[in-house]
Amino acid sequence: VGQVEGMLAECARRPLQVFKVAGMKPAALGRVMRAARCDEASARLAVACAQRAGLLVNDGTHVRLSPGCAAFTLLPPGEQAARLLFAWWRLPSAPTRTHFDDGRQLHPLSPKAGCAGCVQVRHKLVRILREVPKGQGVPAREDVAKALMWWRPLACDHSLGHPPHSALLEEARLLGVVA
Repeated sequence: VGQVEGMLAECARRPLQVFKVAGMKPAALGRVMRAARCDEASARLAVACAQRAGLLVNDGTHVRLSPGCAAFTLLPPGEQAARLLFAWWRLPSAPTRTHFDDGRQLHPLSPKAGCAGCVQVRHKLVRILREVPKGQGVPAREDVAKALMWWRPLACDHSLGHPPHSALLEEARLLGVVA
């Protein structure tokens, strides 16, 4: 929530520049990272969740605060977090991805980033975590990754990292869904 607040304050100060069809410009992402005092993955996630939550609008050249953003900032932090988590649930991609599968750079908020496999893996991740008995946890993120590979073996893994689906697991960690 704090990183989104920093990003919204920066966007209110000066709208973020975007490419017409490719997403947010690197300099704008850098501004978000400095304003929110976060790394690239956190900045990408904050911008994507804020846009999906209806806090930002893209006019084709800039990303600006939406009219509903002011009401969001007045909500208690818990309600803000719930809205951002719901926005993450509804995202059409993994916003922390930095490259397309062919190696080309993937800019934040790119309309070309949509991936049904990412959505399927995110939803399965939440279902797996929901099935963990109350008061217990999963020993390691690698165990969650193994379960995701078991349930979604054909779903994409753009990160090509270890563990599998590491981009979505990192997003879940950044949002506090997993430790």
